[in-house]
Amino acid sequence: MRLYDLLATTSLLTAVTVSAATAATTVTKVEISSGFLNVAGTGTPGATFKVDNKGPFTVHPNGQFNVNIVYFPVDCIVAITGSELLAPLNRVVANCGARGIQPQGIWKSALAYKVNDVVLRDGTTWRARKAVPAGMTPGASGSGIYWQIFARKGVSGLAGVAGATGAQGATGAAGATGAQGATGAAGATGAQGSTGADGATGATGAQGAAGATGADGATGPQGAAGADGATGPQGAAGADGATGPQGAAGVDGATGSQGVAGADGATGSQGVAGVDGATGPQGAAGADGATGPQGAAGADGATGPQGAVGADGATGPQGAAGADGATGPQGVAGTNGTNGTNGTQGATGPQGAAGTNGTNGTNGAQGATGAAGPGAIGGGGLLTTGTVYVAAFTAQAETTEGNVSQPIQFAGSLTNVVISLNGTPNNGGGAQSYTFQVMKSGSATGTTCIITDNISTCTIAGPFSFLSTDTISVQSVGAGTPTVRTSRWTARYQ
Repeated sequence: MRLYDLLATTSLLTAVTVSAATAATTVTKVEISSGFLNVAGTGTPGATFKVDNKGPFTVHPNGQFNVNIVYFPVDCIVAITGSELLAPLNRVVANCGARGIQPQGIWKSALAYKVNDVVLRDGTTWRARKAVPAGMTPGASGSGIYWQIFARKGVSGLAGVAGATGAQGATGAAGATGAQGATGAAGATGAQGSTGADGATGATGAQGAAGATGADGATGPQGAAGADGATGPQGAAGADGATGPQGAAGVDGATGSQGVAGADGATGSQGVAGVDGATGPQGAAGADGATGPQGAAGADGATGPQGAVGADGATGPQGAAGADGATGPQGVAGTNGTNGTNGTQGATGPQGAAGTNGTNGTNGAQGATGAAGPGAIGGGGLLTTGTVYVAAFTAQAETTEGNVSQPIQFAGSLTNVVISLNGTPNNGGGAQSYTFQVMKSGSATGTTCIITDNISTCTIAGPFSFLSTDTISVQSVGAGTPTVRTSRWTARYQ
């Protein structure tokens, strides 16, 4: 436990023996003992007295009194009054320990608080200056007479170094596949949309190139050639007679040598065309005779009947495709048919079994510890006229600083030193005051605060730096004849 985490309470004073100058009652002991407030002393037998208005109690016939009361004075001071006392005797209680700061956790609006209660709100610690009514928010407008900042919210410590990433856990086994849900019923088919109007006909594409000519059909077999007849001499051309019926073709004679061309005779007058005779049947083809000399062209005979159509030749290869014609404009789209009703959702298959959890990864290294937050330190003691030194960590006040100074034990900074009295120093006799300052290893730090007349608290802001070997106490200097008061002081130390 760090020393600033706790305000130790020890014996404030040993037995006090002070008698009133104008009374026979003498108080020899006021202390907390065995769970009681014990008050002892001497006085006139049969005299009565009260302790903080508790009693009355009676002096024993032997002139002594020793009373035990179930009572704890909050400020560790009691007032003894009685028939023999012209004025109250104020006595400090030994083994009491003034009520120090009382941590109350997070501030709650529904609660009332006592003086020196300490609460936490939004990260800042607040001390109650006096009794605080419920609903008085620390830091709100007008709350300054009730609440005082005890320790401001500290700066967040640096984040610790991230631990190494744990190894990847093994992948859990895949859960069994859920059963296939039933197929929903098919929705009704929507009505057929109307047919869109035909688009305009595109332009005709260019004529493709002509295909190559197919191969000639096979030639029929050649008839046997007849023997060539001898070529007769060229006779004179006779007048054209009427065309007789076609005689049977004679056998072709052998081709004679080309005779000398005779001179052309004069063209005779055109004779009257004879009546066409009936076409005789086609005679069998005779063997080709030798080619005679070119005779005069006879009159055209009647056209013979059409011969049978020869077999088609093989189809020639496909000609190259002509270029596509330009695309006609898009016809107007027909109206979409109404969508069919969706089928019912199939039931969800059962959940597959969960896979086994993977092994946990190794924990990352511990991050560095953040900086320590602020703590508290304090003390208290009885003040009188003149110079008095008030201890830390205990309730004690002495006129010699060395009797109360305490080692601070670790280096840090002291700020916000708040001194409070259990009443004002004013006793009605003019200006009265107590002046306070922090003592460091027996030397004054030089910064003071003063409680005068009708106030009971003051604050020294600081900061004051301390080494671990330094000692600390608080000096009080009374001016005038101030009322004797019990002091308490608290401060922030980090």
